[in-house]
Amino acid sequence: MKRKIAVITHKNPDYDALCSSSSLATYLRKISNENEVYLILEKSKNIDSLFGNIQYYSLKDVEGITFDSIYVCDVNEEDRTYGAELISTISKSSRFLVDHHDKNRKELDIPVENRTIKPTYSSTCEILVEILDRSLLEFETVQNLFMGILSDTACLTRNVSSNTNLMISKLGLQEADRIESIQRVCSLSEEQQELYSRVEALELGIPRVKGYVLFHDNDITSLIKHPRFDDLTKPTCEFPVSIFVIGIQNNFFIKFKKMEDCDINILEFATACNGGGHENRCSGRFYGTTYEEVLNILHNLLTKSPKQYVKKED
Repeated sequence: MKRKIAVITHKNPDYDALCSSSSLATYLRKISNENEVYLILEKSKNIDSLFGNIQYYSLKDVEGITFDSIYVCDVNEEDRTYGAELISTISKSSRFLVDHHDKNRKELDIPVENRTIKPTYSSTCEILVEILDRSLLEFETVQNLFMGILSDTACLTRNVSSNTNLMISKLGLQEADRIESIQRVCSLSEEQQELYSRVEALELGIPRVKGYVLFHDNDITSLIKHPRFDDLTKPTCEFPVSIFVIGIQNNFFIKFKKMEDCDINILEFATACNGGGHENRCSGRFYGTTYEEVLNILHNLLTKSPKQYVKKED
């Protein structure tokens, strides 16, 4: 009898989530004919724009299936995981995690020995490039992994390290294939162009902190993963911390960024805003609240922390 394996990621999946989970699912099928792998995703327009007709299942589709093991990609927060409830139905020794985030809130119940968490890596796809056997990766999987890296580095403009370049080199993609991947991930639709034009300045009244706000009624994942967004909200010497507030109905998502030599702990802000992430880039979220409440929370957090701009070498 074949082993039934579930591969899941976070809700509202971005390109790194999609590329890492689909690549791992493909790899698990490749390494053994005894693996019956189910890629379980929350429906998202990102799936169609990136993959088209990729085969995946919703939670409803897999109701009644008893899984032997489960793999989680690109997320370690219980409330943010699509299919987190599946984990408790599977033996602890058969739960696995691959993620590049740290400092998260309520974590998934996965044994420490089955966790591969590398916060210094640009993306979950970068981790998979390192741990998977390259000789068993098909071209489409290689391209997907590269696109996941592109997405979480805003087309190699941020979070890029010598390791990132090493992993890209390991993929062995030809220059033409790299260019095609960049175009797929970073091309701007008319809708995205229009959204960028609606970004407004957010007056927080805090020295050395620059704010931005955008209200929209749909997912804008592709917008905030694009290098154009990175340029627009990039911290500067004058404003070493930037905060971007995204309002979708009564839900608010907050992106925190800071310059590397800035001594302000934005990760504390993100944690206080029900989020987490990396030292220099992190995010928070509030559900079912008002814009005014979010601004009050941000203002209180920022005014309680030292706002001086300190370079680490000083």
